[in-house]
Amino acid sequence: MYRYSLFGFCLGRKLLGVCLALAALISSPLALAVANSEQALVGRATLVVGMARVQSESGDMSGLERGTPIRVGDRIETGPNGHVHVRFTDGGLVSVRPSSRLLIEKYNFSEQQPSMSAIKFKLEEGVVRSITGAWGEAARERFRLNTPLAAIGVKGTDFVVRANPEATLATVYTGAIVLSPLQGECQASLGPCMSGGERLLSQDMKGQMVAISRQQTAAQVLPMSDVAARQYPNDTSSTKQDAAIKVASRGDASAYSDATSTARGFDTVAKSSTQPDIKQLVWARMLAISSDGDTISKSLDQVLQMPGYQGTVGNFNYGLFRSGGAQSMLTVGEPSANFRLAGSTAQLLSTDIRGVTSSESAKVDAGTLSVDFVRSSFATQLQVSGVKLGQESVVTSGIVQSNGIFRGTGANTFTAGALSVDGTEAGYFFEKAVNAGQLRGITLWGR
Repeated sequence: MYRYSLFGFCLGRKLLGVCLALAALISSPLALAVANSEQALVGRATLVVGMARVQSESGDMSGLERGTPIRVGDRIETGPNGHVHVRFTDGGLVSVRPSSRLLIEKYNFSEQQPSMSAIKFKLEEGVVRSITGAWGEAARERFRLNTPLAAIGVKGTDFVVRANPEATLATVYTGAIVLSPLQGECQASLGPCMSGGERLLSQDMKGQMVAISRQQTAAQVLPMSDVAARQYPNDTSSTKQDAAIKVASRGDASAYSDATSTARGFDTVAKSSTQPDIKQLVWARMLAISSDGDTISKSLDQVLQMPGYQGTVGNFNYGLFRSGGAQSMLTVGEPSANFRLAGSTAQLLSTDIRGVTSSESAKVDAGTLSVDFVRSSFATQLQVSGVKLGQESVVTSGIVQSNGIFRGTGANTFTAGALSVDGTEAGYFFEKAVNAGQLRGITLWGR
């Protein structure tokens, strides 16, 4: 329609030669590629931490930052310290963890022609967490995530997948998935692949995961391991500690051991009559609705309006933003520091026998956080309580990078956080598997 209107305009103005040139330009492969690229826009990066980049379908490589458009054919790549959140046009969410590569192969939906709908990802390596949006819910039989070894279909799901050339592991928070060997017709099809070697994993199968290795022709349901960790399959707590030691910028094994011993020796400290005033760090909610008892976070839209704040670490629920830049180096003068708890919120997620997941507010009663700037290490402990939870301790320790980003592990526990650039404030999120379900929360600390 546009070309015919342009042609008529040209005849009327006796500019046929000029307009034919314009028409040729409009019809050129470059112009069509630009138009198709715009039409294929399917989402945007909402959080980018550390090193991350995106490769377009044409092979062009560029850096990723918050707000970067994501299109069909894009490959998202994260470095060892990289973490990317993508929100798709239908409300779907994907978290790409460190050292990962995720290809967006298809992302479209047709209410009039559901058979034309298709959502297809390819996790080439690493870890992703996916929450299906409106399109994925409406066309579950057309949703697929492939890895080098597995085909994963969903049934309305929040799930995590870890993959490398030797194995694929997956676990489910809500809903269900079907994992099959990526063989034969499964490679090109969409939705759950019923090849005879498939296994279903649903949210009521607590403490389990579904997995397949290169040597296997069928998937297996196994006891849970840390699927979301950055290390390789069959990690144990000791190998995670070894890995944490290896990535220390200035620390060593003795520093890590000292930090662990310090954390385990901590008792809860008396609460100060005045809480520290936190001005350089702020938690942003990734989801629209705040959890019960959450009084310390702001909506993502609010935080994005705060000038000079950039994302540091985050999980699928929260992102920690810092004033002064995400990659700024620490500028501290003292060798170590103890912090006081300034604010916190926690929830217990549990699933009943009907498969219904519920959330219960929990309370952080007390805590300690110690940072050794010389050895680039930290140690922390929390005392958390709740009606269903009872009493739980959250104890972790780990390495502090030169930019103030830190991560740590403990018994069934993971923490990740950041210090303010001057080292006077801190914040971290924590996740711990407990008998009653999964304990999650966020904290803020000052001096």
